[in-house]
Amino acid sequence: MTEPMTPEEKASLDKKLKGVRIPYHVVKEADGNLTEEERKLLLAELKSIFAYTGIMLPQTVALDDGTEIKLKELVWSLISKSELTDVEVVAARQLAEILSRRAEDNRALIERFEITEDEAEKLFFLTAGLMRAIMELRGLGVKEREEEYAKIARERHIDDARKILDFFKTISI
Repeated sequence: MTEPMTPEEKASLDKKLKGVRIPYHVVKEADGNLTEEERKLLLAELKSIFAYTGIMLPQTVALDDGTEIKLKELVWSLISKSELTDVEVVAARQLAEILSRRAEDNRALIERFEITEDEAEKLFFLTAGLMRAIMELRGLGVKEREEEYAKIARERHIDDARKILDFFKTISI
């Protein structure tokens, strides 16, 4: 069962959704408030692993302390770097956690409150964009670590091969 929003919650939602564009309609019959069936559809779509595929990243996002960051610009600058520092990777993961909490809050808004279909669709696309940013940020530095682990494994393999050869040399003499 949903509940009505307080004027403060409504103002906060309006501020959050300002500038969010709907690239296509998820709700089929836009006739007012979100129905329970439409609500379930949106929530199921957000749980899908393909929810963020092809979705644009939000241009900006406000953090909990009120600081606005240019999310799209930040994510693209990080993923386009050839090498990241450990500090950048840690900061990206921390930002991903903040965005993850924001995405969960948005899902809760869709699930819990009486909102219009337009608001629900904007929340859907904002949340899907956050999910895409989260996946991009969480993936940073993984390739470098995989290459590092592969290099260590190669070095150990070579070292083991040398030890085996040395062993064979000692027993064959």
